[in-house]
Amino acid sequence: MFSNIDAGWADFELPGTYTYGLSYLTPVPFEWLDAAIHGLETLQPFCVKGYLEPGRMICTVSYRNCYVICEDDDRAVEDANKLPFKCSTMGMLEFCQQLADDIQRDLDAWAGFYSHCEDSDLPANKQRLLQKLERLRELTEQRRDTFAEGQMFIGWL
Repeated sequence: MFSNIDAGWADFELPGTYTYGLSYLTPVPFEWLDAAIHGLETLQPFCVKGYLEPGRMICTVSYRNCYVICEDDDRAVEDANKLPFKCSTMGMLEFCQQLADDIQRDLDAWAGFYSHCEDSDLPANKQRLLQKLERLRELTEQRRDTFAEGQMFIGWL
């Protein structure tokens, strides 16, 4: 899902989508982990985003699929049929597992992946990420049966 971080950039790609170069202007690991945790706690679809410089990528993570759209900084949409939209068959549980694995794999780099991060912030950021990763892993285990083949998602479960 994520490449290794390089000079404040990380590539993000899901099966069936493009590769999106996300900038460190968005605190991706913190915001994305929070969104994923909330999604699994409530069993509701969630969105994550990243700044592309210019423009932004928005990914809606639903139960069985992810939907990715890119938009530029203009408010006008000349032709809505030409918006860069992709769908991936990666579901919520797999997305959350892979998010946790990718951040864990390069934890030190992700702890500093934010434009306002100072070197003195790194130990606290790393600890915050470890806490969020632990919670996300707990939830993925708790929800594993919920996402089993043949399960239906009808409101709150």
